[in-house]
Amino acid sequence: MRAKLTTAALSCLLLTACGTHPEQHALQDALAEHAGDASVTLHVSDVYPKATQVFLVCPYAGQTANDMLGRHVFRNLEDANDATNWVLVQQPNNAVNKVALERSHVDLCEGAADPVLALNPDAQMRFEGRDGVWALERR
Repeated sequence: MRAKLTTAALSCLLLTACGTHPEQHALQDALAEHAGDASVTLHVSDVYPKATQVFLVCPYAGQTANDMLGRHVFRNLEDANDATNWVLVQQPNNAVNKVALERSHVDLCEGAADPVLALNPDAQMRFEGRDGVWALERR
C-alpha cells in the first residue's frame, strides 16, 4: 500500500514539475468555442496573451523554424510527420513553448506556400471548418 501511494505521489510530482504550459491547448480551446461555426477569426493576442511572437510550423519545416528563431527548438526529426503541425509561442523572456497539433483536428498548413508563418500579437488567424477540421486560411 505504501509503495502504491509513493508511486502515485511521485507521478503527481513529476507531472507537476513537467506540467503543461498554458499554451498547450489554447488554440484548440479557442476553436472549440466556435464549434458549429463555418469559420472564425482569432486574434493571436487573445489566444496567446503573453506571446511576443507565434510561429506556425508545417511538417518537415523544423529546420526553417530553428533558423528563424536562431536556436534549436526542433531536434531529431520530430517534425518529420505529415500528421502533425506545430505552434511555437515565444515569451517575453525569449523562452519558446512548442505545441504539437494533429492536422486531423487543426490544420495550419493546407496549401501553405510558406512552411513557417511568423505572427505578431496583433495578427489575426482565420480558420474555416472543413469536415470536422479547422483549417487555417493562408493568403
